[in-house]
Amino acid sequence: AIMLWLLVAPGIGLFKRFFNKPSGWVQYIANPSYWLYLIRLLTVICPLQAGLLLSVTTFPEKKEVPIAQTTVSFCQYFCN
Repeated sequence: AIMLWLLVAPGIGLFKRFFNKPSGWVQYIANPSYWLYLIRLLTVICPLQAGLLLSVTTFPEKKEVPIAQTTVSFCQYFCN
């Protein structure tokens, strides 16, 4: 618990110092964040619901899937 507080307190201090004013690149990343969250949520929930309806009990666990989904979502948003 002490180690966690020793990491969290300086982290909060750093963010308060360096992110206390508006920044162009932070705003550029923050604008599509909710849209990307919704798209990512749909790409996770829909296959799970389809699997439940079809009584599928196993799903492949791959680390590349979330990375690919996030990359495609960013590309779709920023290329428009």
